[in-house]
Amino acid sequence: MQLVALRVADDHLEPVYHRGELLLHRPLCRDRFDAFAVDGLECVVELASGERLLRWVRVQDNGLFMLLGYSGPPAFDVELVAAAPIEVVLRGQHPRHRREVHPLSLSTNP
Repeated sequence: MQLVALRVADDHLEPVYHRGELLLHRPLCRDRFDAFAVDGLECVVELASGERLLRWVRVQDNGLFMLLGYSGPPAFDVELVAAAPIEVVLRGQHPRHRREVHPLSLSTNP
């Protein structure tokens, strides 16, 4: 399975995602876009204008979409041309998530 990586570039998505983390998704594909397969999921979406965003997706009764972001109000009646759910989040790229590895102190004394 081929995945596309998006690197979080700033702190606008905190506290959920941090600068430097990688969000992996399948490539956006207009001809294989199934609206109901992404309903309720966090996705990379492509708008009719060509703009790409990270949003939670909800299908509305009228066939258009409601998009929820991490800041600002939801957007209603949005036309999407493609959406791909976030498949994998690679944490640990941010200093807060890095583990410090310390050498063990071994003692031969009982």
